[in-house]
Amino acid sequence: MLLDKIKNKRIIIVIVSLVLIFSFYFTYYLYQIYSHSDTNLKNEEYTAAIVLTGDQYRIQKGISLLRDNIVNKLLISGVNKQINKKSIIAEFPDSEILFNCCIDLDMISTNTFENARESYIWIHNNKLDSIIIVSSFYHLPRVKLEFSRFFKDKQIIFIPANDNLKKTSFKKLLIEYIKYIRTSSSILIGL
Repeated sequence: MLLDKIKNKRIIIVIVSLVLIFSFYFTYYLYQIYSHSDTNLKNEEYTAAIVLTGDQYRIQKGISLLRDNIVNKLLISGVNKQINKKSIIAEFPDSEILFNCCIDLDMISTNTFENARESYIWIHNNKLDSIIIVSSFYHLPRVKLEFSRFFKDKQIIFIPANDNLKKTSFKKLLIEYIKYIRTSSSILIGL
């Protein structure tokens, strides 16, 4: 009987500890989300931007960086292989001239790790050194982790395409948080 009570106490302590660690790390994840929201791009010079496809507004934000002359080149990373350049231009018809001169498409990447890898290759091939990375606000903490695997000597800033937490479901945040934990763990153990 006494052994059962001791085992139960240990199990409870382990469960409570895991819940506390999970909650603390989730709070840190949320802090990282909001640390990107007050970025001022007007006072800096950047050579290029990289947009990671996924949610709406990301490509639009990248194109606006080109239009506002904040960057000179844009990579749209992770374009679905089933989508061609013409269909993307059709979504942004007033930006066709930008697609002809300044926008490249990465149709190889299928996940965030591959986005970082293909972006590294694109940056190296184009001899770029100051980069803006655009993604959804809840995705940026994991993007930062993945890009840290490849980029040590480049000036990189991460900005959200939007920051509307009210329109983002808790389920979406939780799924991204679990992916964030997985990526953090893989980096921690050297994978």
